[in-house]
Amino acid sequence: MGSQLVDSQLVLPSCGTLFKWTNYINGWRERYFEIKHGQLVYYISKADQASGCRGSISLKSLEVTLHEFNECEFSVSVGTDVIWYLRAENPHSRTLWIKALNNGSDQNTIISRIAELEAYRTMYREQMASIRRELQQIGVPQAKILSINATHVAMLDNINQIIQLAKNE
Repeated sequence: MGSQLVDSQLVLPSCGTLFKWTNYINGWRERYFEIKHGQLVYYISKADQASGCRGSISLKSLEVTLHEFNECEFSVSVGTDVIWYLRAENPHSRTLWIKALNNGSDQNTIISRIAELEAYRTMYREQMASIRRELQQIGVPQAKILSINATHVAMLDNINQIIQLAKNE
Protein backbone atom coordinates (compact mmCIF):
# COMPACT_ATOMS: atom_id res chain seq x y z
CA MET A 1 0.00 0.00 0.00
CA GLY A 2 1.39 3.43 -0.92
CA SER A 3 1.22 6.15 1.67
CA GLN A 4 1.51 9.84 2.33
CA LEU A 5 2.94 11.23 5.58
CA VAL A 6 0.60 13.62 7.37
CA ASP A 7 2.52 14.03 10.60
CA SER A 8 5.19 12.09 12.44
CA GLN A 9 2.70 9.53 13.79
CA LEU A 10 0.05 9.00 11.09
CA VAL A 11 0.70 7.58 7.63
CA LEU A 12 -2.25 7.72 5.26
CA PRO A 13 -2.73 5.57 2.17
CA SER A 14 -2.28 7.11 -1.26
CA CYS A 15 -2.92 3.80 -3.03
CA GLY A 16 -4.05 0.29 -2.22
CA THR A 17 -6.92 -2.14 -2.47
CA LEU A 18 -10.49 -1.64 -1.37
CA PHE A 19 -13.59 -3.63 -2.16
CA LYS A 20 -16.06 -1.88 -4.45
CA TRP A 21 -19.71 -2.87 -4.78
CA THR A 22 -20.31 -3.67 -8.44
CA ASN A 23 -23.85 -5.04 -8.64
CA TYR A 24 -26.13 -7.66 -7.13
CA ILE A 25 -24.81 -10.42 -9.39
CA ASN A 26 -21.08 -9.87 -8.77
CA GLY A 27 -21.27 -8.19 -5.35
CA TRP A 28 -18.07 -6.88 -3.79
CA ARG A 29 -14.96 -6.92 -5.99
CA GLU A 30 -11.43 -6.07 -4.94
CA ARG A 31 -10.17 -3.00 -6.82
CA TYR A 32 -6.95 -0.99 -6.79
CA PHE A 33 -7.38 2.68 -5.80
CA GLU A 34 -5.05 5.67 -6.00
CA ILE A 35 -5.25 9.22 -4.76
CA LYS A 36 -3.40 11.35 -7.30
CA HIS A 37 -3.65 14.76 -8.93
CA GLY A 38 -6.72 15.70 -6.87
CA GLN A 39 -8.60 12.56 -7.93
CA LEU A 40 -9.59 9.21 -6.44
CA VAL A 41 -9.11 6.74 -9.30
CA TYR A 42 -9.57 3.00 -9.46
CA TYR A 43 -8.44 0.12 -11.63
CA ILE A 44 -9.49 -3.52 -11.81
CA SER A 45 -6.11 -4.36 -10.26
CA LYS A 46 -2.67 -2.85 -9.77
CA ALA A 47 -1.40 -4.96 -12.68
CA ASP A 48 -4.20 -3.57 -14.86
CA GLN A 49 -3.13 0.09 -14.50
CA ALA A 50 -1.69 0.14 -18.02
CA SER A 51 -5.21 -0.46 -19.36
CA GLY A 52 -6.37 2.82 -17.81
CA CYS A 53 -8.54 3.67 -14.87
CA ARG A 54 -12.09 2.36 -14.62
CA GLY A 55 -13.34 5.52 -12.93
CA SER A 56 -12.34 8.67 -11.10
CA ILE A 57 -13.88 11.18 -8.73
CA SER A 58 -12.55 14.66 -8.00
CA LEU A 59 -11.51 15.04 -4.37
CA LYS A 60 -12.59 18.67 -4.51
CA SER A 61 -16.30 17.80 -4.75
CA LEU A 62 -16.14 14.41 -3.02
CA GLU A 63 -18.49 13.59 -0.16
CA VAL A 64 -17.70 10.68 2.15
CA THR A 65 -20.49 8.88 4.03
CA LEU A 66 -19.92 6.21 6.66
CA HIS A 67 -22.05 3.06 6.57
CA GLU A 68 -24.61 3.02 9.35
CA PHE A 69 -23.89 -0.52 10.59
CA ASN A 70 -20.71 -1.88 8.98
CA GLU A 71 -17.51 -0.36 10.41
CA CYS A 72 -15.53 -1.24 7.26
CA GLU A 73 -17.87 0.27 4.67
CA PHE A 74 -18.23 3.83 3.39
CA SER A 75 -19.38 5.54 0.24
CA VAL A 76 -17.88 8.34 -1.82
CA SER A 77 -20.09 10.46 -4.01
CA VAL A 78 -20.32 13.55 -6.15
CA GLY A 79 -23.86 14.82 -5.75
CA THR A 80 -26.37 12.13 -6.66
CA ASP A 81 -24.78 11.35 -10.02
CA VAL A 82 -21.84 9.20 -8.93
CA ILE A 83 -21.79 7.00 -5.82
CA TRP A 84 -19.20 4.33 -5.08
CA TYR A 85 -19.81 1.92 -2.23
CA LEU A 86 -16.47 0.86 -0.76
CA ARG A 87 -15.29 -1.51 1.94
CA ALA A 88 -11.90 -1.57 3.64
CA GLU A 89 -10.30 -4.67 5.16
CA ASN A 90 -10.89 -3.39 8.69
CA PRO A 91 -12.24 -0.33 10.55
CA HIS A 92 -8.74 1.15 11.03
CA SER A 93 -8.03 0.94 7.30
CA ARG A 94 -11.37 2.63 6.58
CA THR A 95 -10.46 5.47 8.94
CA LEU A 96 -7.09 5.95 7.24
CA TRP A 97 -8.64 5.98 3.76
CA ILE A 98 -11.24 8.56 4.81
CA LYS A 99 -8.56 10.79 6.33
CA ALA A 100 -6.46 10.40 3.17
CA LEU A 101 -9.43 11.41 1.00
CA ASN A 102 -10.09 14.47 3.15
CA ASN A 103 -6.37 15.32 3.23
CA GLY A 104 -6.16 14.90 -0.55
CA SER A 105 -9.02 17.34 -0.96
CA ASP A 106 -7.19 19.88 1.20
CA GLN A 107 -3.99 19.33 -0.78
CA ASN A 108 -5.85 19.96 -4.02
CA THR A 109 -6.94 23.34 -2.66
CA ILE A 110 -3.38 24.17 -1.59
CA ILE A 111 -2.00 23.19 -5.00
CA SER A 112 -4.48 25.42 -6.82
CA ARG A 113 -3.74 28.33 -4.45
CA ILE A 114 0.01 27.93 -5.02
CA ALA A 115 -0.55 28.03 -8.79
CA GLU A 116 -2.65 31.16 -8.37
CA LEU A 117 0.04 32.81 -6.23
CA GLU A 118 2.69 31.94 -8.82
CA ALA A 119 0.58 33.60 -11.53
CA TYR A 120 0.18 36.74 -9.43
CA ARG A 121 3.93 36.76 -8.80
CA THR A 122 4.58 36.75 -12.56
CA MET A 123 2.08 39.59 -13.12
CA TYR A 124 3.67 41.57 -10.27
CA ARG A 125 7.15 41.21 -11.80
CA GLU A 126 5.92 42.35 -15.22
CA GLN A 127 3.96 45.30 -13.84
CA MET A 128 6.91 46.41 -11.71
CA ALA A 129 9.24 46.36 -14.73
CA SER A 130 6.73 48.54 -16.60
CA ILE A 131 6.42 50.95 -13.66
CA ARG A 132 10.21 51.21 -13.39
CA ARG A 133 10.49 52.15 -17.09
CA GLU A 134 7.75 54.77 -16.78
CA LEU A 135 9.36 56.28 -13.68
CA GLN A 136 12.65 56.60 -15.56
CA GLN A 137 10.90 58.18 -18.56
CA ILE A 138 9.21 60.88 -16.49
CA GLY A 139 12.45 61.75 -14.72
CA VAL A 140 11.95 60.37 -11.22
CA PRO A 141 15.32 60.47 -9.40
CA GLN A 142 17.30 57.21 -9.57
CA ALA A 143 17.54 57.00 -5.74
CA LYS A 144 13.74 56.98 -5.49
CA ILE A 145 13.45 54.28 -8.20
CA LEU A 146 16.07 52.15 -6.39
CA SER A 147 14.12 52.49 -3.13
CA ILE A 148 10.90 51.36 -4.82
CA ASN A 149 12.78 48.50 -6.49
CA ALA A 150 14.26 47.39 -3.13
CA THR A 151 10.73 47.09 -1.72
CA HIS A 152 9.69 45.16 -4.84
CA VAL A 153 12.63 42.73 -4.47
CA ALA A 154 11.89 42.20 -0.75
CA MET A 155 8.24 41.49 -1.51
CA LEU A 156 9.16 39.04 -4.28
CA ASP A 157 11.56 37.28 -1.91
CA ASN A 158 8.77 36.87 0.66
CA ILE A 159 6.38 35.57 -2.00
CA ASN A 160 9.01 33.05 -3.16
CA GLN A 161 9.55 31.87 0.43
CA ILE A 162 5.80 31.45 0.99
CA ILE A 163 5.47 29.43 -2.22
CA GLN A 164 8.41 27.22 -1.25
CA LEU A 165 7.04 26.64 2.26
CA ALA A 166 3.61 25.75 0.85
CA LYS A 167 5.15 23.32 -1.65
CA ASN A 168 7.10 21.59 1.13
CA GLU A 169 3.99 21.10 3.30
